[in-house]
This record gives sequence, structure tokens and C-alpha cells, in this order.
Amino acid sequence: MADALHKLGDKFLGMTSRGVPVFGASVVAFGARAQDWRAEKATCMACFLLHYVEWRMAMLLISRAALLLDEVARVGSIRGAADKLNTSPSAVNRHILGLEAQYGVRLFERLPRGMRLTPAGEVLVSNIRRWRREQEQGDIQVQELQGLRRGHARVGIIDSLADDLMPRIFKRLNETDRRVTLDVLVGGTAKLAEELTAGTLDLAICFNLKSRKEFDVALVLPSQAGVAVRLDHALAQRKSVCLDELAAYELILPHSSFVLRQALEEAFDRLPLRPKEIVTTNSTMIMKALMSQGNHVAVIGSLSVRREVRAGELVFIPITYDRPLTTELSLAVQAHHFQTPARLDLVEIFRQELLDLANDDLAPHLPAPPRHAAAAR
Repeated sequence: MADALHKLGDKFLGMTSRGVPVFGASVVAFGARAQDWRAEKATCMACFLLHYVEWRMAMLLISRAALLLDEVARVGSIRGAADKLNTSPSAVNRHILGLEAQYGVRLFERLPRGMRLTPAGEVLVSNIRRWRREQEQGDIQVQELQGLRRGHARVGIIDSLADDLMPRIFKRLNETDRRVTLDVLVGGTAKLAEELTAGTLDLAICFNLKSRKEFDVALVLPSQAGVAVRLDHALAQRKSVCLDELAAYELILPHSSFVLRQALEEAFDRLPLRPKEIVTTNSTMIMKALMSQGNHVAVIGSLSVRREVRAGELVFIPITYDRPLTTELSLAVQAHHFQTPARLDLVEIFRQELLDLANDDLAPHLPAPPRHAAAAR
């Protein structure tokens, strides 16, 4: 707990430019005194809450002007912002003029059809939105420490794993009686990495992420490239397929933004005959739907079709090539968020479920022989 409070103190020390340096220093000192958390629990909690309230009040002192400025930027007009926040246009305009006088720069361009942020306004609004996220995060953290609400986490996951992994996560949470609520965002790797970097996600599962200052990669799992087909397809009984054999088939390929597609393009360039693609998509759900409705061949990662293979709906056949065709599934965790016990438990649950999923996927999956054939033997 002391280490966690040191981290929280470091985070809020960065708020000195907002006029509230006392809180961060106090939390650091408090963390240093809290080596024996159980013995000093009441004192430590009181100290933490006291300085949190001090910081919260300091934030509220600027919240009126900040909210108005942010809302004008969002809707693009003073009247629209006034209607949404139930105040008068003159009051909104007065706050904007006051901020422009305080900073000595114009924050908006006044246009015939609305308001547009100047570069200085964009900087200020970006900071205001970050402060609001931090304030919301602080509210949640204090409520969790007080036991007033369940732990809460914002999770991002790629669409190819969402329908397989998330039910397993919810089942594990129910079995262990974890007091955690989730916001789940489904998207592509680029979008999830952007949200992690902005601090709007606590953790994310996507492909080929590398650690940055904003987040740490806690787990990396390989995902073998291969083709997925229906059980009645000519390739269904194969244990592997050579890359150059794919020229005989019309392929469903992942979008060019996918790391797997980029690796495939390099490999295709070395083939004497390039395979023909009939569909390119960034949606794994579309790929699966097309495979289930027709005799199509989709090039895809093994982890993306694990559930369908286990259910006997599709067959996955690894692609053989002179170099590995794999992607890496990454579990990334926000580096700057205060990690409550509930969130740490959630990260561990995700890590264990991903490991179980990967171990379950390593063996080749071939369809069982038809019942009448087994009976004949």
C-alpha cells in the first residue's frame, strides 16, 4: 500500500502547475509513514482523504470556466453550450472572455456560424479534458478505498477475441466474487493504442504492441498465421498448407492496417503467382461470416478463430513458409493509473485467461471423422 501511495503522490506532484502542490507532497510523506499499513490504517486514510478533498476543492475552483470552455469547443457555439449546461449565453461568453484576458491570447475564432478553437485554445482544452479525466479517476480511487463502490476498470479488446474472451472473464469474475465493474471498448489495435496513450483505458488486448511511457506490456503471446475453412472444404483434412498453394484459392484477407497482412504482403511478393483476394476487411466477424456461408478460405491468426474451431464450426490449418508467419497478442496496462487491488486482480485474471486460451490453441485442430465412418471401422 505504501508503494501505491508513493506512485499516487508522484502523479499528483505533476499538478503543481495547477496551483495544488501540497497534495502530492503530502501523499509522498504519507506513503513514507505507511510502512505498517495495518497499524496506521485509520491515520493514513484520514490523511489521504484530507488532502484529496483539498485537491478536489482546488479543481472545483476552475471547473466552471473549464466546463464552459470545453463545452463550447465540443458543440462549436456559445448558445449551444449555454443550452446544454442550462445557463445564459452571456454568462458563457463572459467566462470565455475572462479566460482570454487571463491568458492574454484568443482561445476561439469567432466565425459567422460558430466558434473554432485557436492553437492556444486547443492546448488549453486538451489540458482541461485531461484534468477532468484525472478528477474522475480520483473520485473512483477514493470511493474504492472507502469501500463505497466496486472496483472499476476500462478495458479495450480487439473484435476477433471479444466474443471468446470476455465471457470467460465475466465467468471468472462471478466465480471469484470480484467486486469489479467494467467498461468494454471493442476496436482495432490502432484505436486501442490511442486510447491507452490518452489514458482513457486501464488495459487493452491487441496485436503487436510495444511498451511505451504511457503503458506497459504485461504479456505477449504468439498467434500462428494460417487459413480457416469450413469442415467440408478441400483443405479441411490438411495438417498444414504451403503459402504458394494459396494461389489456387480465392482468399479473404485482413486489412492492410493489420500486422499479419503486412507480413503476408512481403511473402506474396516472393511468390511466382500472387493469390487472388476476393474480400479485404478489418472485421474478423465479417471474415467468419463469409467462411460460414461459402466455400471461402480466410487467412487469419490462430487465436482469432479458437472458439469456432473448438465448436467444430471451422478448421484452422497453419501456413508453412520459409520464415515464421506469426503475430503477437499483447496485454497492455496503463502505466500512470493508480492500481487499486481490484484492478490488479483484474489484470491477473486477464493474464491467466489469455495464457489458458493460448495453451488451448497450440495443438493443430482437425475435424473429427464422420460418425458413420467411425462406426464402419
